[in-house]
Formats: sequence, structure tokens, C-alpha cells
Amino acid sequence: AFPDPTVETPPKFRYKILKKIAQGGIGSVYKVYDEDLKRLVALKVIRQDKNYSDRMIHKFIREARTLAKLEHPHIVPIHEIGFTTDGRVYFVMKYVRGVSLHEVLDRLRQGDKETVEEYSLEKLLQIFLSICQAVSFAHAQGIIHRDLKPANVMLGEFGEVLVMDWGLAKNLKESSPYPYGDMIDIEGNPLGSIEGKMVGTVHYVPPEQIFNRAGEVDERSDIYALGAILYEMLTFYPPFIGGTKEELIQDILEKEPRRPSKIAKRKVPYELEAICLKALSKRKKDRYQTVRDLYEDVQNFLLHRPVLAAPSNPLRRLVKWAKRNQLFFLALLVAFLSLLILSPFLGIAWKAAILTGALVAAAVYPFVFYRETKREVEYLRRKVKKLEQEKEQWWKSKKEKN
Repeated sequence: AFPDPTVETPPKFRYKILKKIAQGGIGSVYKVYDEDLKRLVALKVIRQDKNYSDRMIHKFIREARTLAKLEHPHIVPIHEIGFTTDGRVYFVMKYVRGVSLHEVLDRLRQGDKETVEEYSLEKLLQIFLSICQAVSFAHAQGIIHRDLKPANVMLGEFGEVLVMDWGLAKNLKESSPYPYGDMIDIEGNPLGSIEGKMVGTVHYVPPEQIFNRAGEVDERSDIYALGAILYEMLTFYPPFIGGTKEELIQDILEKEPRRPSKIAKRKVPYELEAICLKALSKRKKDRYQTVRDLYEDVQNFLLHRPVLAAPSNPLRRLVKWAKRNQLFFLALLVAFLSLLILSPFLGIAWKAAILTGALVAAAVYPFVFYRETKREVEYLRRKVKKLEQEKEQWWKSKKEKN
């Protein structure tokens, strides 16, 4: 029977807890069963063993609202937010059946045969492109993740790629009573809103995020973290390992990462190495200026097109063009060899036809070169525009201080 609408009854907690699947500094994540909709979901709730403050509640609600703004196929969706029967804030997300990218890379590092066969370099790069799409979408909404790492990427059983854990995300378009976000120290313990304390996971944070000075952490900080993920896809290790955490931080600030081709167990293409190292540049202005630029370079590598990060020359462009147009190139090669070998036996008409075909192909190549050069010019224009925006923001902040 339906309940009597005139009688006020307390809301029933509709989720049956099945097991804990993760725990962070503030919250715990559980696999739960939604008894109303009859489905499995994931529920994140503030930990019972924490003396949570208004700041923790603010952070929790902010994470839920951030997820609500990011409706994208590669970002875990949120279903609802509410309070448990004992008054703790929770929110409910999609339950992802699968493994984390961290688990996959760990198995690859150990040489697990099945994982090595399943996750080729090309498949890992396709996963990386999906991550880039999610992060690029978030940046378009003014939101930076600040804690991108393989452990925060879930790979579903049916090919899903989902970027998780937006608890440290920051909305650059919104003002907040906590201007620097919620910091954590290198042990993962929550700290107050103190400028200069590191936020994120140390293996994947850029130099500017270690000190976390106001205004220095932006979209390009996420690009560094993406570069660190790509580095681990190529080598199965983070860019810096270090001894103690303090030594690791020192390495991130002062040292350049070793070239992936020097430590990887499998061959690392020159272009991919260049893309990875560009994303991992110490200075923000030397990195890709947008995730879109990074995405396009990796995609162009997969399509055998020249990439912006790797110096190119006409011969390298020709080789890549030949890989993209294998049948056409093979036909040209056969035509050239036929002309060379059968020249004494061919009539003038045949020679002219074959030569004309070769000349047409040679004439087409400059247009290909022009199109790729045009793309490089467009990239430089976007970079100049980004630098002009930074300059304008710097003058604006200087005027406000004066």
C-alpha cells in the first residue's frame, strides 16, 4: 500500500552497505545496493572516525557539486547527495565494475602475460586520449583536477574510461571562502587553508603545485600530471621515484626525468618520448598550453602524422605520409620501379604516363607540408594568446595590490 501523504514520516536510508572499497583522508567509499532502484552504486561518506569540521563538510559538498557540473562520458556521474541517519553527508555515484589504471600498470610492470597481451601501447594511448577528453572538458568549465594519477582512473569491463576522485578539484571561475582549496600534506593528512602546502599526490604533482602559491596552479598543472601518467604508460614507473618523500620532492623541483627510452622495457617511439617530456617541463610556459594540444599530438602520433613536440624535417614527414597512405605509396613505388626496370622495353606513351603519375604525386606533397605547417602556426597562435592572457592577469593583480 502507498504511504498516507498526510502523515509525516522520517526519510528512510535506502542504501544497503555491502563492502568498503576505498578510504581517503576524509571520506570512505562503499559498494552499496539501492533498494529503491534495485541497482549497485558507490556511496562516498565522511569517515566515522574523523572529527569533521565545517571545512570538511564544505569540501565534501564542493566535490559533489563539482561532479554534478561535469557531465561527460569519461567522468564518473553523480546521482544524489544527502545525509545518513547519523547526520553525515554522503553522495552517490555510478559503481564502476573494473580495475584502476594503477592496477593495470602494476601488472604490466610485473610482466603479467595476460595483461601484456591485452594492453598494447596503442590501447594504453587510447585510454590516455579518453583521460585527456575528460580533463579538457573540465578545464572548459573552469575546473582543474589537481590530483590526476593512474589510481584515479577506472577502466570498466566494457571499455569505459572514467576519471575519478574530484575531491581536490578547484573551480577557477568561482570565488570561495577557502581561496586556496583544501590542502593535504605529503602523508595525505588534511590541513587548513594554508598557502604553500602541497596539494595532490607527490609522484604526479608539478613543481608549482608543491608550494601551491596562489595563482600559480592552473590548467597546465593538470597537463604535467597527464605527462606523468603518459610517462608511466611508457615505462611502467612514475617520472620520479626517489628515496624519501622529501628527496622525491627535491628531484621534482631540481632534476629532469630520465628519458623513457632509456628505462622502458619496450621500444618507446621518439615522438611519444618528446610529447611526454614536453608535458613534464618544469616551466609552465614550456608545456602544452592546453590539454587539446596534448591530445592532438598523441592522436597525430597514432595517425602517423607529424607531432608538434618532435622536430620534423621533410624526410620524416614523407615517411609518416607514406605510413598514412600505404597503398598509394606502394603504387607510386611500383610505378617508379617499373619505369626504372622496364624502361628499355616501354614505349614513349607508357613512360610519359608513369612519369606524369610520379610528378603529380610530387606536386601533392607540398600541399601536405603546407597543411601540417599551418597546424603548427595555429598552435603557436594559441600559445601566444595564452601568454597574453597571463600578462593581462598579472597587470590586473598588480593594480589591485597597489
